[in-house]
Amino acid sequence: MKTSKAVLATYTFKVKSGHRAAIFFYPRMMKTTGTLINKSEGYDYTIKKKVVARGPVLLSTGEADGTYKLVYVNYSAMNGRASGNTK
Repeated sequence: MKTSKAVLATYTFKVKSGHRAAIFFYPRMMKTTGTLINKSEGYDYTIKKKVVARGPVLLSTGEADGTYKLVYVNYSAMNGRASGNTK
């Protein structure tokens, strides 16, 4: 069993005066395929199923590799939803 650890990183983005923005992270994913084998205890059968797992690619620092995007957000007072433009 693998264990996980927390990695803290700090990034700074400049936001135009009077604007609101959000930062989105899109991780680069690694795909692994294999066969899951489930053997029953007490019964004589085995179930084999092909499976796919995805997880983030990790840098040597332990941080997930990916792309950060700064999105300027416009809030609508009418419906409370946000829309944005990627910059």
